[in-house]
Amino acid sequence: MLGDIERNPHSTAAQPLKAHFGRAIQTIREYEKKSNVWNDRHAILADIEQAKTEIDKLDGLSSSRIEAILDTPTSVSGNYEGQDRELLEFNLQPRAHLDETFRRLDETFAILKATADLGFKTALALDRDPQAQLSLLADSREQSADEAVAEISACVSRLVTICRWHSTDTEKKRTIGITSGHTRPQLADHAGDIELPSEVNAGNIERIIGELGQLVREAMYVAHWKLCDFFQPNVAKPPLPALFKIRLPLPVAEQTSGIPSRPSVRPVRCSATPAPDQVRIGLARLAIPVSHLNTRSYAFDDKIAQDVSDDVRRAIHAAAKEGCRAVVFPEYSLPNSLANEIHALSSKESIVVIGGLEGHITGDKVGARAIVAIPGESQPHFQYKQQPSLQEANGDAFFRDDKLSLFLNTPVGDFAVVVCSDFLELGTLQAWRHSVPLPDLVFVIARNDYPDLYVSLAKADAVRLYTCVAICNVLDDKTTETASVDGSCVIVPNRAKMELQASERPLEGTFLTGLSVYDVPLHVPRARINGKPDPGFFAVPHTAQRQ
Repeated sequence: MLGDIERNPHSTAAQPLKAHFGRAIQTIREYEKKSNVWNDRHAILADIEQAKTEIDKLDGLSSSRIEAILDTPTSVSGNYEGQDRELLEFNLQPRAHLDETFRRLDETFAILKATADLGFKTALALDRDPQAQLSLLADSREQSADEAVAEISACVSRLVTICRWHSTDTEKKRTIGITSGHTRPQLADHAGDIELPSEVNAGNIERIIGELGQLVREAMYVAHWKLCDFFQPNVAKPPLPALFKIRLPLPVAEQTSGIPSRPSVRPVRCSATPAPDQVRIGLARLAIPVSHLNTRSYAFDDKIAQDVSDDVRRAIHAAAKEGCRAVVFPEYSLPNSLANEIHALSSKESIVVIGGLEGHITGDKVGARAIVAIPGESQPHFQYKQQPSLQEANGDAFFRDDKLSLFLNTPVGDFAVVVCSDFLELGTLQAWRHSVPLPDLVFVIARNDYPDLYVSLAKADAVRLYTCVAICNVLDDKTTETASVDGSCVIVPNRAKMELQASERPLEGTFLTGLSVYDVPLHVPRARINGKPDPGFFAVPHTAQRQ
């Protein structure tokens, strides 16, 4: 988790990171409380006896009542883990057969405590916003980021000692060798040396997040190995002959980042009349420079949002007037406040509206999503981006739902929407297994600095999926803080010319300059049903043929 956070002292990942390790510390403290009660049971009983003596001096009846309560354990009705619980019972008999079990538990929880302390201190160090320094732990004092940084080296030393790793220190760096011989997942990176600066400070904390994350991960491997090695949780009644001892393999993640290798396709059936063999769509020439977006929330300020809203309304009306069955806007181009109005305009103008909304916050995560408004539907649909780009918050700070929607029976046929960087992922292409229908149209809404790359991918996917691909892109010029719609196009699997010719309709707006209108031949992808292409088009690949 540490290795995935955004390298920014004001990272949006710092808060969930604190919450994550804060909850771990709270759990460990609950264990410590129970362990302390057991270890101090004689002293606790002595305190009770002393209290009874003091009460007896004042009121003899009170002391006898307390003694009666303690001598009569109360059984709670209901079964709890196979037995009734008894309250207020003091059983001071030695538990010699449990001593080794308690010792192993204490060893494991010591590792977990040191790991949680390291993670929590690192999260505090990353969150340098003075308004966000309150500790999540109710019984802890407030601690600043600088104080947390000062304690990180000590946390690392404690973890190295507990895990029995070796550490070599020089004037400039500390080298930690992972040599405990613990079992590790099959696909885990090779356990080598981890190098840290000899002194961790505010200036280098962000550069060593990956290394601290490695320490946390390796410590968790050690804790898991210790628990499995001693308790053998799937052995029914030890000791058994070795032949009957079954060890379950360690779970292996589908992908080392924890992100599913491919989304699942979710069919969404609509109630439109069947689309004709050729449909007209419009790509809005709406190029809003990225400088108008908040780089943390990907949102417009109120003035820009109002200007953009006027441009969006103008483009939808113009597309409907041109006879378009769909109008498409690029990524991060539509205000969230306009979502309901877009859905209403879609039904009023009988046009499908697709476009990238501002950043969307779900809980403590920021995500990118596209609105898909289809005439006749009771509410708009949303397609989330599954894989963030390098410019966006990643890891656990980015919201994803692992779904790729396929909209069936719409005014523009069967279509899917892919949000920007998902178009680069092989998993997105692999989501279209032979068991699911293929789209007639794939809309790619993007804010991409390499438009030629996306056009090349669109040409490949148009043939492999045997579909039509429409890209609506914004290309930012960061030197002049301007933007264009370079890279916007429609691709079909045509042998001679794969890029369709557009008819340009100029429009005036704050950021809107026009509408590119395309007549898209849906009869081409529909030919994959019988595997026979229309004249002049590429052959239908076997993987794209559908019954």
